[in-house]
This record gives sequence, structure tokens and C-alpha cells, in this order.
Amino acid sequence: MKMRWLLVVVLLSTTTLLSCCQPNSVQYRTRLDDDNDEIRSRYEANYAYTNTEKAIPRHGRRERNLDDSDDPFYERIVSYRSNRAIDASRSTEANAKLTQQPGQLPNLPKSNAKPIDVVHEKGRRRVTNKNVTIGDGICQSIDIRNSASGFGIMKDCRVIEGFLQIVLIENNSETDFQPITFPKLREITGYLLLYRVNGLKTLSNLFPNLEVIRGNILLTDYAFMVYEMQNLQEIGLKKLTEISRGSVRIEKNPALCYTTLDWDLIVSAGENVIKDNGEEASCPGCSHCPGGYCWTSQHCQRTERLDCHDQCLGECHGPTESECYVCKHYRHEGKCVETCPSDLYSYLSRRCVTKDECVRMNRLRRVYYVLEDGQAWRPFNGSCVTHCPDGYEDALDENNIARSRKENGKMTTCRACVNSCRKVGHGALIRHISDAQSFRGITVVKGALEFQIRNGNPNIMNELSDAFGRVEEITEYVKITHSFPITSLNFFKKLKVIKGEKLDINNASLSVLDNPNLSSLFPPGQEIRIENGRLFFHYNPKLCLSKIIQFSQMVNITNYTDLEIQPQSNGEKVACDIVNINITVKNLGPDYADLMWDSYKPPEGQQLLSYLLNYIETENQNITYEMNACGWNNTWQIVDVDIPKWNTTVSKHISNLKPYTMYAVYVKTFNARTTKFVGPVGQSRIIFFRTKSTIPSPPMNAVSTALSETEILVKWEPPLFPNGPIGYYMVSSVMIYEDENLISSRDYCNDTLDSELESEEVVPDVTVKTPVVNRVSCCSKSTNRNIVTSKKFEIFCHENTTISYISPGWKDYCVYNSYNTVDNQFYELANNLSTPRPEESSRFDAFKSTGNVLDKHAVTYNVSGRNNSFVIKNLRHYSRYIISIAACGVKVNESNMCSSIQYTNTRTRKRNRADDVKNVKVQVTNNTIVEVFWDLVKDPNALTVSYTIEYTNLDVKDAKKSTECIPRTGRKDTINSYLIKNLSPGKYSLRMKSTSLAGDGNFSNVVYFSIGLSNTTPITLIALFTFGVLSMVFVILLVVLRHHQKRKKQERLIASVNPDYIETKYVIDEWEVPRESVEILEELGLGNFGMVYRGVYDKTTPVAIKTISKTASQREKNEFLNEASVMKNFSTFHIIKLIGVVSIENPPFVIMELMENGDLKTYLRRIRDTHLVPDACRIMRMAAEIADGMAYLESKKYVHRDLAARNCMVSKNLVCKIGDFGMARDVYETDYYKIGRKGLLPIRWMAPENLSDGVFTSDSDVWSFGVVLYEILTLAEIPYQGFSNEEVLSHVLHKGTLNIPRNCPENIQKIMEKCFKWRPNDRPTFMEIVSELEPFLGQDFYEKSFYHSMEGVESRNSGMKKPYHHAAPIRFHWGNETARWVKEFEDNVTLLDQTKAGTSRGRIFKNGFQHFGNVANMEDVPLDR
Repeated sequence: MKMRWLLVVVLLSTTTLLSCCQPNSVQYRTRLDDDNDEIRSRYEANYAYTNTEKAIPRHGRRERNLDDSDDPFYERIVSYRSNRAIDASRSTEANAKLTQQPGQLPNLPKSNAKPIDVVHEKGRRRVTNKNVTIGDGICQSIDIRNSASGFGIMKDCRVIEGFLQIVLIENNSETDFQPITFPKLREITGYLLLYRVNGLKTLSNLFPNLEVIRGNILLTDYAFMVYEMQNLQEIGLKKLTEISRGSVRIEKNPALCYTTLDWDLIVSAGENVIKDNGEEASCPGCSHCPGGYCWTSQHCQRTERLDCHDQCLGECHGPTESECYVCKHYRHEGKCVETCPSDLYSYLSRRCVTKDECVRMNRLRRVYYVLEDGQAWRPFNGSCVTHCPDGYEDALDENNIARSRKENGKMTTCRACVNSCRKVGHGALIRHISDAQSFRGITVVKGALEFQIRNGNPNIMNELSDAFGRVEEITEYVKITHSFPITSLNFFKKLKVIKGEKLDINNASLSVLDNPNLSSLFPPGQEIRIENGRLFFHYNPKLCLSKIIQFSQMVNITNYTDLEIQPQSNGEKVACDIVNINITVKNLGPDYADLMWDSYKPPEGQQLLSYLLNYIETENQNITYEMNACGWNNTWQIVDVDIPKWNTTVSKHISNLKPYTMYAVYVKTFNARTTKFVGPVGQSRIIFFRTKSTIPSPPMNAVSTALSETEILVKWEPPLFPNGPIGYYMVSSVMIYEDENLISSRDYCNDTLDSELESEEVVPDVTVKTPVVNRVSCCSKSTNRNIVTSKKFEIFCHENTTISYISPGWKDYCVYNSYNTVDNQFYELANNLSTPRPEESSRFDAFKSTGNVLDKHAVTYNVSGRNNSFVIKNLRHYSRYIISIAACGVKVNESNMCSSIQYTNTRTRKRNRADDVKNVKVQVTNNTIVEVFWDLVKDPNALTVSYTIEYTNLDVKDAKKSTECIPRTGRKDTINSYLIKNLSPGKYSLRMKSTSLAGDGNFSNVVYFSIGLSNTTPITLIALFTFGVLSMVFVILLVVLRHHQKRKKQERLIASVNPDYIETKYVIDEWEVPRESVEILEELGLGNFGMVYRGVYDKTTPVAIKTISKTASQREKNEFLNEASVMKNFSTFHIIKLIGVVSIENPPFVIMELMENGDLKTYLRRIRDTHLVPDACRIMRMAAEIADGMAYLESKKYVHRDLAARNCMVSKNLVCKIGDFGMARDVYETDYYKIGRKGLLPIRWMAPENLSDGVFTSDSDVWSFGVVLYEILTLAEIPYQGFSNEEVLSHVLHKGTLNIPRNCPENIQKIMEKCFKWRPNDRPTFMEIVSELEPFLGQDFYEKSFYHSMEGVESRNSGMKKPYHHAAPIRFHWGNETARWVKEFEDNVTLLDQTKAGTSRGRIFKNGFQHFGNVANMEDVPLDR
């Protein structure tokens, strides 16, 4: 009856207290939001760049919603601190763990970290990202996984205060990552991890400005880790200059190049691990970078320190301390400072805060982690910390009123200990030695201590003594139950008081229950005080009742009842009378079992307290209940089961079982006797069950080795946790194709391969040593139990999204795939446990998967679960393969049971003689030149990267062998001939070989040839034969010439590109626009036919208006309008656009697109000595735009013939276009060489064949394009500066070229060298030039260029190297190795004058000849070099 009244009183008190506290909770919530706003506004005033920052609590804290008014976080902290703080008169001891400073964070995330919300719906989980942004640009720790869409959480992040994990994104492609970029992110205070993110090829776009990884939080020992990224080709973090703590691990990334960096410049300390990445032979080099260190092919590693303030860490946007992007120490009031002012406190080693702001940090909302119980931010010794350092203890500052405190207004701080520091710990349940070890040094236990130690250890009592030997005070209760190894409570050496603030069952402060080997209590003479509560002693068969009575007298509890201290169950060794209980297994799963048994009805005089469910993992079905010499068999696990109120049956759910494991189980009753009568005990028979199988863990230690050129041996070890019988292994192989663009960018003649490619570098495996403790009984005398095993480094996923090198056990949370569903191709594979037949393999090859586990090129095999190796056959020689292995259990309920994948990669061996060059031939061209021909290597080892020709003059004694190396020049290398020049007379031997990624092939058979040897007889015969042929040719030419003269009238010949152009009267068409729609504003300059004006078309569009004099003849008007007609055929972005024509009435108008910056030559000269001088990127952009316009003309079979900077125009947005051809000649008449009275030729821009033969093709336009590049690089200097026109003519015809300017970008230099090739066919096409520049251009070029248009793509794929044009010859004689123009035809040589004598654009751009009037015919004058 007293108990009932007590319960009623407690319930009424609780109800009253809750009703009183409710209004305060609402008020507290309002004040919490107000403080958030105040602190954020304070931060905004302190930051010039980052605007605001906020601390992330230490890694591994529990997640809570601080807005929950029912249980506010800070309320709990203050309440705890209030109870924990110590008055000044008492000496205390600080927690040694509290000395850990903000920069010394735990290495690994704890298992209870939960950075994402998981919402369970029917049949699936929906994962939603939380908002991790604290303020403008400051973010907390971020975990992105499963999909690229999760990157949205990082929007506007400038600093991540914590870690960044990007993991397990397996179903996205490269295009999904292209639009994702975070240019604002400059700093990560924790670590950066990338793990199994498929489709991502570079980090340069994701984090273009990331500079600093501080490593305050590390993943094991690493601050930057890139692991098993299948598609990553380059790291690309070109601005990363500082990793302050921790090292780098980059491993198992088969396509990754550019890992050769000077990491010592970046990593402050630590051992970096970089191995099993892309092969050096397949990667383009960085020979242009200092030391060969580069992030990408275009970005070298920065080795020099930037010219920034000393307080800057990385880049800056000015010289002062307020213009740093990242501070070396602290940021205060927008400036970087070395220390915080004396009135402020350093917070997280990043910023300076006031005392109040430090305290209010406890109330800011934290998404990922919050402080543990008993921790709070407090200002101390110039820092805002959560722990007191050594020699200090927690205390309450009575003099400072903290607004964040709701009740007492007291702030937690630190103070020096008087003698020794008191160390406070939380109550806990002690099951293992590891649980006890955390209590070493603890003097006050805040809470209750419960002991349930069941696993035996011969040193258990010494361990408990070390752990609890200094405990003086326990605030709640002590409970020791089912602890077989405990024989005494004397490990509490200094225990003085058990306060009993919270009590156990039956209001007990000390409960000692069911401890078979407990024989004594506390040491003799130890005085212990129990301030509140009773005793409870039951089922301690070795504990004498007299000792219990003696202890009760010491603590002044003498009026105990038999229900509290049971005289029959204490001190008794055996139990009598067993009543059978029927127990069955109701339901089974892979890690759980539901058990059910009949309810037990105790006899009169006996009270049923609970049931004890005992279970053990065993394959032995002869197991018994007996106790051994130490008590109960310590491997039995015991679970207390409460008594149901109404049901006649009892059920219990057992969890945390091992999959596919046999267990024995029985149940017994736990009774209390109210009389001296020894009643019966209920107990069931032992039954056995096996848990179900589930998905196994991944195979271990997967390795692959090339057996031959077509076979790879794959080996693995069975899963550490098979979780059932392994039915088969899924082995899949996919070939990694060599990136021909990367390989073509490396000159393998100069940057040669290593000599021993077959010898693989052996990198020692990094091992993690893990102590393995054998399971032994409590009586075991064995001392050899710490067996150290080594295994390869691996990454494991934990349930709470953290990544660790520590295994989470049998569950693999990395299993994120689509192949365990019925509708996937793995379902079909699971039905066949043998190796597939060839036709089945091809069927598997055709499967398509949403992820990258299998792709359309993968071949998958089923391997029996009994095998741990497999030979993959029919592979291509010297090719890299990614091999994946998954362990699959036997199907359960038609569900596949496949684990996550283990990857390995290797390359097959090279094929002998695959790189041999065949059918080598030599053709003698003249007395100094021979041309070598050969058949291309059809099936090389990987790719052919160069050819080497070796030849020797056999007529010279001891002559050294000469070699010529021909590098790979394009994506599809089709070079099969080469000219050897400047040979001296003699007989030669020649042989050649090819070099592939596997190394050098064998030399070909020796070929012999002679050059320059005299032999009179053959010469005579050749001379006679030649004379006869020439005579016949002369007769034929004479007949043709006379016929030609009869048909032709005396006309003037002007060369052009299209032979179908004949002057006709202009015909009005759809390009005609009304004259009134055109408004002339101002003059721009004098054009070919007349003036050029700036104007407006249709009252909105700025245009350039070309016109002709009103007095011009009809012929001149037709020429003027026909020039515009040519432009009607052009429609591409990089050629000036024709808008319309006004041909009705005089004067006619031609309306063109307006280019505000005028012609390129004037623009380049105007920007000299200004900040507008183009850098390397702008130079490549200008070159690409001009080449793109010329590629369009090339595809239309138009030849320009006067390509120069003066004929390129620059728009308002600095876009270069092939320009209007009417104005250039008048403005730059000095650029043309006058021949006779009218002929003007731009000889400084002309190719050799123009000057010698008068032949104009697109190849000669390419030569002119090289001169345009010279003009851009020199800001429009005159080509061949200091040469007269005659000297230029002679220089070019003697194979002279322009000198390439200094500081020319390497790729521009290579293009210029190709443009200036003597043979026209050796020069690249404009399409090829654009393709070389295209990787350096932006997205807008992709959208607007002809190169990327449908028409451009068709032109590229047509297979034609160069469009064919009929030559447009200019006739002149060749003599004395100098071109001279024939005087009698001087008046006719006006063909390149685009501005004189009415030359129209049609005459410049068309093949063949155009006829003007009756003038003397131009003779065909043959050219003989």
C-alpha cells in the first residue's frame, strides 16, 4: 500500500513540474533564435571575404535537433555542468582527455555520426540532404554519395569546417559532372575523400580554386585520399598549395595521370602513398614544367611563393593582410592576424570571438554533430574551448552572467586544481574490458554503473582494479548482474559514497544479481556510505549470506526483507526441481531470431522475477547446461526477459546474431522465494536453429596477373564474412582503351619510354595490424592470445555514412548496386553456376547496365564458389583491363545475394613481333633526298607512338649509324613515308622499327640503296630518252597553244578560287532591303569601291554600310554588288555576316555586320603597352576563331589568298572573324609589293608555291595563317622585319621562314612550325588546327563554332585530309634562284590586289580565271626549278 501511495505522489509531482516548465521552453526557443541572429550578424561584421564563419563541433558527436523545445540541448549542458562544477574548497582532477585541443581531433568518425536524413518508405529508403550552410560561405562537414545530384548541398560554400566525402557515385556519367563547379571553395579544415565516383575525369572543374586542406580531422592518417576512381584522369587541383596536417593517399585509379608532383611542397608532414594508378607510358609528360611536375597538361605545379602578405596562406587579391583568401592563423575584422586581441578568444584556430559569443556557440544549430553530454564551449586562457587543459577543472563562473543560460545565469569555465584534479565520467554498462578501460583515472561517476561481464579473461580483476580503483563517488546506483568472472568487489578501492539519486529495481542502490563466482564484497575496513536506496542480493551462489548482512550493517540497512536479500539463493551452489518450459523458434532472419515459450506459473511461496534466455553459437549439438569450475560456461549469452502482463506465451527478439550460424538456446526462470522453502525452477530443453544467409562481404585481397598476351589470372580470397554458402563469384573484365588524344600530345621521340617496361615496380603493401583475441573460457591459462595479423589497406563503409579503414563486421554498407534485383542481368547469371559458353559470354557482353558495374564492353563470368582463382582468356595483347569480383551467395526467395565489388587491374603481356614494320621500300628522289615507305603496323601492342629509321653510308669507313625518329602526330596515325634529306653520295643500308607503349619492336630487314653515284652508260640512255619525251611534249604543247589562242580573245586574266564566276549583271534577290531601313551615321574609312560608314539597320541593329560613288559606271556597280553576292554563300559565326543589299537607285549599299574594334592589325597595335595585351589563353582563342572561319571556307572549297591580320576583324566582345575584304588594301598599302604600275602582292604573307608557281590552295592559306599567328604574338609587327621585299622573296624561296617569337606558347609554336612546312601537303588543314586548339577553349566556342556544328562534324568525319582545289596559277619565270616577274606582263599581274582596279571578292575567292575586256593574253610561262 505504501508503494502505491508513493507512485501516486511521484506522478502528481511530475505533472506539476512539466506544466510549470512548458512556458519556459517556448520562451527559450525564441531566445535561441534571437541569439542565432545576433551571432551571425556579429560574424558578418568581422569578415571582408568570407563574411561569416561558424564552428563545427568535434568529429564524432551525437546528432540532435536543437530546435526541439521538449529537450533543448543547452538546457541539458547547463544542468549537467551545474551538478558537475565543484566549489572552491574542494580539490579536483581534470579529465586527461579534455586536454585535446581543437586542432587535435580524433582520427576517425565515430559510429554514431549521421550526416543525412534517412526517411523510410514502403519498400525503399529516401535520402534527403540537410542544409549544412552556417552562414554566407561557411559549411559544416559534407557527405555526398549515390548521385551527383547531392552536390547541391555545397552551393556557395567558401570554407568547409570539417570533412568532405564524395563517395559511391556509381550511376553517373561524365556529362553529369560537367556543369558542377564550386569556384568559391578555397579551404577544407578536415579531410577530402573521393572513393568510387564513376564518370568523374578531373577535379579541375569541381574545385578550381581549392587551396588549403588543413587536416584537423583525418581519415586514418590521410587528409587527401583518392581511392578506386575508375575514370579519373587527372587530379587537376592546380591551386592546392597546402595540406597542413596528414598525408596523401592516391591508389587504385587505373586511368589517373599527373600524380608525379612535388608533394613535399604541399604536405607539411606525413608519408604519402601513391601507387597502382595510370601507367606512365600511357600518360603525356610534363617536360615543359619545372621538374616535370604538373596537375594537368596545361597547368604546372606552382613552386614559387606568391607575392602576398605573410599572413596569407595561398592566393590573395592584393598585397595587404585584408586581401587574403585564406588566413594562416586568424581572421579578425576582415584582416588576417597572428593572434587575437587580448579581449577576444580564438575559436577553432580560425577566428576571434567575444566571451559572450563563445558561450552562445553552444546554442547555434548544428546539423551534423553536437557536443557530447558534459561538454560546452567556454572562454579560457585566450581560447574558446570545450575541454579544460591539464591541471584545470570545470567550474562555474559566478561573476559572469551568460545570456545563454536559462536558469542560474552561471557560465562554465576552467580553474586550476588545488592539489589534484577531480575527473568526472558518465555512468555506463560494462560488458568488456574495453568498456572498463575508459574509466581509468575517473574519480566521480555521474550516473549508474552496471556490470554484465560474461566473457572470461584471466586478468579481469586486475583490469577492473586499474579502471575503477580511483572511483570515490557514484551519483546513482551500482548493479552487478550475470558477471561470471567477477569474484570480488574489492576493485572499488576508494569508493566512499553511493548517492542513489536514481535507483534500480526495488529501490536498490546496490544490486548484486546472478553472479556465480562472486565470493566477497568490498575490502575489510573500507567505509562506504549509501545516501539513498536499498540493497538487492539474489542468486549469488558463492556469496555467503553473512557477508551480505555484515555489509548491510555497515551501510545502516538492517530492516531488509527476503525480497531484497534472498537467503536461499545466496550462498547456494545448485538449484533443485526443474519444471520444463516448451520453447520454439517463431521466426528467423540473417541476424535475428524470434523465440516463443509458454508462460511459467510459480508455486505458492515463490515469485517469478524474470526469464533468462540463454543462447550460444555452436555447431556441437551435445552441448549441456552445466557450469564449469569458474561458474557457468562463459560463452552462453544471457538476456533478461520481462514477465508479460496478460499473454499466456512469452516471446523475445534476439538481434545481432551472425548470418548462417548455428545457435543453441534455452530459457530458465529467475525466481524469488518468500519462504525458506526451496521451490522449483522452470527451464526448457536446449534447442538448435541456424540463422538465414545474407549478402556476403566482398572477396578479399583480389589480385590479377598477366599469364600471357591473351590471358589474365585473377586470384582472391573468400569473403571474411561469407554469411552463408558462397554459390558463385561474379568476375567481370572490361578493357581500358588508351586515350589517343593524351598519347598524341606527347613527343615519344624526345620524351622516350623507360627501357624496362616489362619489369613492374614493386610497391610494398601498406598493412594495418589488428590484434585478434581468441575466445577462451574464464579459466584459460593461455597467454598467447594477441595474434597480430596483417592485411591490405581497404576502405569500409559504415551505417552512418562514415568511411573508415576499420571493418564494420559482417555487414557491408558499401553495397550500392543494381544487380541484386530480379530485373537485372545478374539475375540471369545467378541461374548458371558454371563458366559461360562462348555464345553466353557474348550475350552477357551485350547487356546494358544503368551503372558502371557492367558496361556494354564488359564480359562477365560465373565462377564456382569452390574456386578462388580464374583465368580470363581471349583478351587483347598488351591492353589494360579492370577486373571486378563479387561474391554471391545462394539465392534466398529468388533474390540474388551478391556483395559489393572488389577491383583489380592489370595489363596483358606484349605480343612478340606485333610491332614489326614490314614492306620497307626506298625511293631515291634526287642526289640528296630519298623517301622511305613502309606498311603501317596493323595490330601493335596498345598504340604505335613512333617510328625509328636507322641508315648507314657503307662507302664511308667506320661510319656511324644515323637515325631519324618520326613521332605520332595525330589521333589516327597514318604516316607511312618519310623524307631523308642532305645525304652524301654513296651506297646505304637502311632498316627501321616501330615503338609502341610496350617498347621497341624488332628491326625490319635491311634495305640497300645508292645515291649520287656516276655511271655514264645509264646517264646517256636516260638523256636520250628524256630528249625524246621532251620533244613530243613540245609538239603537243605547240598544238594546244595555237588552239587556245584562236578561242581566246585578248582578255585580262585574274586568278580566283571558283572557275564558274563570270561577270554578269547583278540580279535582285531576297537579300534586297528597302533603302529607308538604312540610316548612315558616320564615316569609318575608305573602302575598295568607295566609302564605308557606320549605320543602323531597321532602327535597331548597328551595321557597317559599304557604298560606291554615285558617278560610278554600271560595270563598277555590278562588280561592287557581285562582291556582296559572294558573301551570301557564307553562314558561320567566325565570318562577317552579310545583312542585306540595296541595289535599287544610286548609290548602292552593301550592309555588313559591324565590328566595333576594327581590323585585327589596328587593334593589336592599339593595345600595345596596355593591360589588354593578350595572354596565352586569349592568343589561342583568337587563333582558333580565325582557323574556324578558314575551316568553313576550306569546307566550301574557297581559297582566301590574302589571309592577314588586316583582313581579320575584331568585334566588341573581342571575337575575331574573317573580315570584310574591301577596306584592307587602302589602309595598309605598304603591306603589298607593287609589280609594275598596278600589280600589288602581299609577298610577306605568301607561301613558297605562291611565289614560285603562282599556285593558290588552302595549303597556301595555312602558310598565311602561320604569319597571322606571328602578327598576334608580336602585336602586329611587320613580318620579316628589316628585310626588303626582294630579300623576303629570296628568303622564302630558299626555304626560309619567320623566326618564332620568344615566350610563344608551346602549342602555338608547334602549329606555326607545321604551317611553315615547305611541302604544301605536310601542312595541317584548318580543321586539324582547330582540333589542336579546341581543348583550351570554352563552352561558348563549342556552341558557336563551325568545328562543332553538324556540318563541321560531317566534314571531319568525311575522311578527306584536304579538300581538293584546282590551282589558280600566276605566271612568272624562275631564274637565278630568285623569282622575277616578266616585264611584258606586269600590267596584268593584279590578281591579288583586292582593292585596286575594281577587284571583287569573287575574283579573290574563286578558282580558275576571270575575263575582263579585250586585253593581251597572258602567256603560260613554264616554271622549272
